[in-house]
Amino acid sequence: MKNRQSSFSIDEHTWPFSRMEEVLEILARKSALPFHPMNLSNRIILGTEKDPEEIKEKMNSIAACMGIEVEPLEVCYKTIEKLLPQAGPAIILLPADGDLRILALLPGRRKKRKTVLILEPSHKVFSMAFDVIQTALCQKVDLEYRSEVDRLLMEAQIPMLRHTKARKAILQQHLGALKIADGWLLRMPSQENFWQQIKQANIPKYLFILINAQIFQYFLFFLSWWIIGRVVFQGYLDIGWLLFWALVLLSTIPFQMLATWYQGLLAINGGGLLKQRLLNGALNLKLEETRHQGAGLLLGRVMESEAVESLALGSGFLGLTLGLELTAALIILNLGVGGKLHTFLFLFWLALSLFLGRQYFFLRKKWTEKRLQMTNDLVESMMGHRTRLVQENKDKWHVGEDQGVEQYLDLSKAMDSKAILLASFIPSGWLVLSLAGLAPFFVTGQGAVGKLAVSIGGIILAHGAFGKFPAGLMSITDTIIAWKQISSIFYAKDQKEKESTSNLFMNRQNLVNNDHLIEAHNLTFQYHTKGNPVLNGCSLRIHKGDRLLLEGPSGGGKSTLVSLLIGLRLSSSGILFLHGLDLPTLGSDGWRRIVSAAPQFHENHILTGTLAFNLLMGRNWPPRPNDLEEAEGICRELGLGDLLERMPAKLFQMVGETGWQLSHGEKSRIYIARALLQHSDLIVLDESFAALDPKNLHSALQCVLKHAPTLLVIAHP
Repeated sequence: MKNRQSSFSIDEHTWPFSRMEEVLEILARKSALPFHPMNLSNRIILGTEKDPEEIKEKMNSIAACMGIEVEPLEVCYKTIEKLLPQAGPAIILLPADGDLRILALLPGRRKKRKTVLILEPSHKVFSMAFDVIQTALCQKVDLEYRSEVDRLLMEAQIPMLRHTKARKAILQQHLGALKIADGWLLRMPSQENFWQQIKQANIPKYLFILINAQIFQYFLFFLSWWIIGRVVFQGYLDIGWLLFWALVLLSTIPFQMLATWYQGLLAINGGGLLKQRLLNGALNLKLEETRHQGAGLLLGRVMESEAVESLALGSGFLGLTLGLELTAALIILNLGVGGKLHTFLFLFWLALSLFLGRQYFFLRKKWTEKRLQMTNDLVESMMGHRTRLVQENKDKWHVGEDQGVEQYLDLSKAMDSKAILLASFIPSGWLVLSLAGLAPFFVTGQGAVGKLAVSIGGIILAHGAFGKFPAGLMSITDTIIAWKQISSIFYAKDQKEKESTSNLFMNRQNLVNNDHLIEAHNLTFQYHTKGNPVLNGCSLRIHKGDRLLLEGPSGGGKSTLVSLLIGLRLSSSGILFLHGLDLPTLGSDGWRRIVSAAPQFHENHILTGTLAFNLLMGRNWPPRPNDLEEAEGICRELGLGDLLERMPAKLFQMVGETGWQLSHGEKSRIYIARALLQHSDLIVLDESFAALDPKNLHSALQCVLKHAPTLLVIAHP
């Protein structure tokens, strides 16, 4: 790796956009990110892109085919100074003479964080001062405003030596939010094997250093007690030994600081990975897995997912420290004057502690399960309180509550009694038992003085470990119980269908031009394996440009068919093709880009936020001016013009539970607008016109017929 600080040439140090695949592959390889090399079957043609949305779509498609996660980022004038030293691996997209160029940044050590590693088209890596790159990237903007700023500095009589610093501060103040370039950060996919993510985050390295730092602390602890034994028990004070003892104690401080530092690194990196995994799992939960769960259970999951990070990391560190202390105490006691006797006493007391701890574990598990059940019942009762007032007999409102509280109280008493026993009896009992085993050697004077001091040190170390035992057991128990609540979320990503080449087809230009938009043959669906099928032998074909109306009685399977068409459910049998491809091939994301739906009213929602946010869900955010113009135009065509005029903030008016109150018909038309704004090939409306009066129905229908390329409307006869 060479160092080049003198100049920065766009053409020399950046790549053409047409070599994006090569850049991503080399960056991934040099950054130790797992990836799949591109092949001829899924290669994407690059080089003619002008529209930012097309560039972003192709970038996402390439990264997805290679198994790399890319996070979009905006390089602003003010943030570029902080971004460059820590962005790698990343790519920054730069306009140069009308063509797009790529600046490839690598991670690596940087002297005083003042240099960055860049990958050049020759595949060489150079270390370059980031202020040189910053100057080149901001040169066009700086030249535009430099003369005006210099004139201002001259009029203010700022000394020439301070012009550079003052000019930089003024430009950052006034141009801080100005976007200089677009870019992407390269990351390991959240769907990657969790062990691979752990290794990528250097957690094994941090854990190795932490364990060794703790081991050195225990070694110095053992050495200090050996020294103090020679000094005290031999009845004389030697200044040299005392200084040696003080030096040993001072030597433990750097190792304590090192252990604390790497414990913090483990907590930050491990907690971040856990949150990322849980978020990814929550997003991958299947609809049918959450629809039947009440608000209380979902709330409990949220609380447990918040607690599991602190519990897991806390109990992990406590368990690690406890295990090391117990192991060190066993070794020290074996080396002391008690030898095998103290070793036997220690193992006996440890077995007794584990036996009592096992009883406490099951009691706390039952207590926690009862607590979560009571919380779930309370939340469910609160959520359905109005329904209970109307439909449930008043005499049955509190049936079972007293019994539940009584069971909870009994479990609490039993658990607290066992906890007190663990907290008081285990450490105190060990101290009495171990000192009783040491007494014969102390009275008779058998054994070396140094070994006697080592035994005392081992007893104290074991006493501290047994003192931490109850707290560690409580933390580990709570972690196991919390993990049981969220384990399904953690492993949810493994249940998602494998999307081998799905992202190749996310760009509609890559799809085969087939007149048959939807083809279904003998679709069968049943909610339970032993239940009757809701759909049985359903077949249909939808061509591009069709306008279809599907009528049927309630419970006839219309909404189930909609859920199959939009990819929310998988059929029990039969085949379903979209543009000649099935769901595993297209992937859920690719499928939903082509089919959009407005489900039934009770399955659709207005979220707390702006009207624009609710309309443009599923599209890029923040919206561009033309996105807002299109959304407003669709709303006015649907007859929502009066609503927009009443709203003081128009599209940026807050709506939802705490915002603007919308009528049933207004919500229905917003759901229709949301589906139309997805620009999908097929629009499915499930009873979306039922709440509209004849006038609004006519305007909404005309709008839908105008903007929907292919339309399927579900309605009652």
